[in-house]
Amino acid sequence: MKSFDALLLIVLFLSIPLSAQGAAAPRKFAVTGPVDIQARALEYQSERNTYTAEGDVELREGPRILTADFVLYNTETDDVFAEGNVVFRDQADVIEADRLTLNLVTKRGTIDRGKVFIKQGNFFITGKEMDKTGESAYSVHEAVFTTCGWDKPAWKFTAREADVTLGGYATTKGTTFLIRDHKVFYLPWSVFPVKTERQSGFLMPVFQFSTRFGFVTDLAYYWAIDKDKDATFDVSYLQKRGVMPSTEVRYYTSDTTKGQWYGSIIQDRVEGRWRDQIKGEHAQVFFKDLTFKTKINYVSDYKYLMDYGAIWERSEPLARSTLFFEKPLPHSLLTVENTYYKSMIQSDNDTTFKYLPFVSYFTQFIPLAKGKLFTDVASEAINVYREKGETYRRFNLEPRVRVPYSWNGLNFLLTGAFIERLYGTTFDQDQPQPGMKTSANVQSFRVDGDANVHLMKQTNTSLFSLGDVQSIIVPRVRYTFIPTTSYAHIPNLGTVDQVLQTNSVTYSLGHYFNQLTGTGVREVSLFELEQTYGLTGRLQPSPSYQGFGNHLSDMTARFTFYPSPKTWFTHEDLINFYGKGFETVRNAIGYSQPLARYEVIHSYTKDLTNELWLNTLKTYGKFTGRFQMRYSFLDDRWVDMLTSLTYHPNCWSVTMTLLRSRRPSDTTIKLAVNLTGITSTGSPSR
Repeated sequence: MKSFDALLLIVLFLSIPLSAQGAAAPRKFAVTGPVDIQARALEYQSERNTYTAEGDVELREGPRILTADFVLYNTETDDVFAEGNVVFRDQADVIEADRLTLNLVTKRGTIDRGKVFIKQGNFFITGKEMDKTGESAYSVHEAVFTTCGWDKPAWKFTAREADVTLGGYATTKGTTFLIRDHKVFYLPWSVFPVKTERQSGFLMPVFQFSTRFGFVTDLAYYWAIDKDKDATFDVSYLQKRGVMPSTEVRYYTSDTTKGQWYGSIIQDRVEGRWRDQIKGEHAQVFFKDLTFKTKINYVSDYKYLMDYGAIWERSEPLARSTLFFEKPLPHSLLTVENTYYKSMIQSDNDTTFKYLPFVSYFTQFIPLAKGKLFTDVASEAINVYREKGETYRRFNLEPRVRVPYSWNGLNFLLTGAFIERLYGTTFDQDQPQPGMKTSANVQSFRVDGDANVHLMKQTNTSLFSLGDVQSIIVPRVRYTFIPTTSYAHIPNLGTVDQVLQTNSVTYSLGHYFNQLTGTGVREVSLFELEQTYGLTGRLQPSPSYQGFGNHLSDMTARFTFYPSPKTWFTHEDLINFYGKGFETVRNAIGYSQPLARYEVIHSYTKDLTNELWLNTLKTYGKFTGRFQMRYSFLDDRWVDMLTSLTYHPNCWSVTMTLLRSRRPSDTTIKLAVNLTGITSTGSPSR
C-alpha cells in the first residue's frame, strides 16, 4: 500500500502543469487509501513514511475528519501533527486547537490551547495544555469544564489541574465553581461524575426550611450498580429532629424480576427514640408461571407517616404489607396472599385484623353437554388473625352452572350456584372461655338470570374530527334470587358473609361511543346507569348493589368523555332516592400535552369528605411552574398546597418549592439545583 501511495504521488506530480496563463485558482491534491488527504500542497517523503500537507488540509480516516493549515502524517506509526486552525471531528465529537498531536490508533496525543466538545452529555472542556490519554480521557492544565457551551456559560468548573474521563469521573485540584462568572465555592481537591450515561456520583445537595423540622439539608450519593440496578444513599440533617440516613435500591433485571426498596432511620429528638421505615415492592416469576409479588410498608410507630410520610400517606388509617403468590393450574388458578395491617390511628396494634393467609382457587368455565352449558368452581379460605380478641377462619365453596343462549340478537344467561360456608372462631385468653373454639356453617343457593342486547351502529362524523365512529347501546336486565337463611350464629366479617334473602331485579343501560382508527378502537365516551329493585320486600345488605333498607337501591351512574387524547372528563355518582340525594360524587376534568397539564378533581362522600384537588403544570420557554391544592369544603379551607417554579436552561436547572400543609401544620421551602451531566441520574433498564 505504501508503494501504491508513492506511485500515486508521482503520477499526481507529473500531472501538474509547468505553467499557467491567467489567475487560475490553486489546485488541491489528494491521496486516497486507509487515510485520505487533500491539501493545496502535498508532499510524500518515502524515507520517513511521512506526508506533508499545507493549505486547507483535510485528512479523513473513516468517520473521523481533521482539518488544519498544516499537517504531518506518518503512515508507519499513524501519528498526526496538525497546526493552525485545527479542527478534529470524530463523528459528533469535536476538538479545536492551535496545535494537535494524535495517534489515530491509540487515540493518545497532546492539545495546545484546545477546546473539546463531547456530543453525548453535551460536555465542553477547555485548557491551556491537554494530554489526550485515551479515547475519552484527558489530563488538562488550567481547565474549564461545563455543559453550557463555549460562550458565557451559565455555570462552570475551573481547575488548576484536572483528569477527566468521559462517562467516568473528573478528578480536579484547585477547583472553583462559578455561576455567571461569580465564585460560589472553592475546593482544593474534588471528584465528580462526568456522565454520558447513568453514572455513580454525588448529587447536588438539597436545602429546605420547614416550620416542623427547621433547616433541612439532603446530601445524596447515586450508585449506578449496573445497567439494570442502581441505588441512592441519602443523609438528611433535620435541625429539630436529628440525622436521618436512608437508602433506596431499584432494579429491573428482566420483565419478570423487578422492584424497588427504601429504608430510613432516625433518632428523633422530639420523640426521644429511634424511628424507622422499610417500604418497597418486588415482583418475580419462578418456574415459568409461579408469580410472586410483595409490597411492604413497615413503620416503627403509628405517628411515623404523619411526621415523615408523603402528603397522601398522612391520612391513611392503616399501613398495609402483602405477600402474594399466583400459580396457574390446569384450567384453574390458585392464589395465596398474606396481608399485615398496622394501625396509623393508635399505638396498640394487637386488635387490628391481619389476613394470614387468604387462599383462593377457582376454575375456568368448563363446557358440558357439547357446549350447551358450563360449570366452574370458586373457593377461598381465610384466617383472620389478631393478637387480642377473637380470631376467625372462613372457608367458602361455590360450584356454579351456567347456561348461555342467544336468539335473534338477544343474549340470555342462566346461572345457578350452591353456597357452602364454614366458620371457625377461637376465643382470646381474656375472654370468659379462653382458648375455646367454635364452628358454624351456612348453606344456601343462588339463581341469576341475565338478558341483554347489543345495538351497534357505525357512521362517520366531523364532530371533534373523529371520522369513523361506532355507537353501541346495551340495555340489560338481571334477576337474582337467594332464599331466606339464618346468619345469627356466624361471625360478621363483612357483607360477603351475610348472603341474605334476595329477590330482586337489576336493570342497567350502557352506551359506548368509540372512534375507529387505523390502529384500532379509541374510547370517546361511556355512559352507564344501574339500579336494583326488591320484588318482595326491602333490600338486604349485599355486595351486588349499593344501598339497602328500601325497595330501591342507590343508583350508580358513570360517564366518561375523551373528545381527544389530550382532553378528558369523568363523572361517577351514587344517588339515593329516599331523601338523602347524592351519597358519593366524583368529577374529574383535565387537559394534558407535553408542555402543560391541567386537572381538577372533586370528591364527595356524604358526611365524610367534600374536597377539590387542583393540579396545574405549565412550561413556558425555560420556566416550568406547578401548582397543586387540596381544598376542603367541609372545613372551608385549603388542606395542602404546593407551589414550585423551575428554571431550566439547556445545561442546568434550579427549582424553588413552597409546600404548605395542615396535616400536620407545616410550611416547607425547598431549593434544589441540577447540573446537566453532573447531578442528573437515569433509571435502571434492561
